[in-house]
Amino acid sequence: MRLLKKSPFTFFAVFFLFVSTAFCITKEEAYKARQDIISYAKQFIGVPYVKGGISSSGMDCSGFLFTISREATGIQLPRTVSAMYSDMRIVSLSQLEPGDALFFKTHGNKISHVGLYIGKNQFIHAVSDGPNTGVILSSLNQTTWNNSYAAVGQFLPPTKEFATMKETINNNNSTTKPVTESSFKEKLSFDAFASVLWNSTTSHGFMFNLRGADLETHLTYKRLKSTKLAPGFGIRYRFDPKMNIFQMPIIFSVTLHDTLRIYSGPIITFGSPAIIGNSKAIKASFFPGILGVAWHTPSWSLGSATMCFVQDVAWSVFNNLNNSALTPYESVCTGLSFSTGFRVTIPVSKLLN
Repeated sequence: MRLLKKSPFTFFAVFFLFVSTAFCITKEEAYKARQDIISYAKQFIGVPYVKGGISSSGMDCSGFLFTISREATGIQLPRTVSAMYSDMRIVSLSQLEPGDALFFKTHGNKISHVGLYIGKNQFIHAVSDGPNTGVILSSLNQTTWNNSYAAVGQFLPPTKEFATMKETINNNNSTTKPVTESSFKEKLSFDAFASVLWNSTTSHGFMFNLRGADLETHLTYKRLKSTKLAPGFGIRYRFDPKMNIFQMPIIFSVTLHDTLRIYSGPIITFGSPAIIGNSKAIKASFFPGILGVAWHTPSWSLGSATMCFVQDVAWSVFNNLNNSALTPYESVCTGLSFSTGFRVTIPVSKLLN
């Protein structure tokens, strides 16, 4: 049976409809409505993004949810993201189930994006920019969406207990556990950065100089809502045969807007450093040690993990053996370095499962 259409014009009409619908249809009918909207939504994957669009020729995020809700269940939702958010019943993340709406804050502190949750931490939505646009399938495990998640909205009656029982009967297995709000590990992501180490100066002049390789392991905490910054901690393993050293920078970082990471920290150095090109003996500073900036591209999915291209620029401190400062040019030859490579990121919760 198709659900009755609800009026978006008044709070009391919406409230009455939600309550009456919840009590007038069975759990099995509500469960079927959720399955119907998910099945119908999947047919739109690949539709291009068109601002204001509500058809298979093109649609935006709210137009996508507006269309599939109306066509699959008969429920007439409001047309804009903010109106949908005000109209729906907002529940905790622990109550999330397939067929619910996911709201995000992609621009500032206002609700600005919506998608349809389909289970297994995946949702379908219409995206206007990034590596993939239009109606696509994304994961809550991806850093961009995990950091910008705002709320769960229900416009269909809840069926979690019934759905769990049905999945157990059909598959002899329980439903996928959603991300929990209170779990510390769900707010952590692990990444590994592998790169080549190079610079463009030696004691002989300006020239490309391949110095060695870097490997970094790093933990990032979910972006803080108050500051929009994501703090992190990591250790870099730097093999630099041109300077006769192996270094371990201990990194304290802050990630901004998922594209820029600033970091600094002390460095543990093994070996006897020398200036590239003339073998002049110098010494590495433990603290101050390293200061750097890493820029990375939008990521692409690798199952539960994501990958991105990274360009890193760092400055390490070296001194003469008597602790006096090197000349400016010597400092550039030894301290300025570039690391070019790829970073793979995966939620800690996936590593511990």
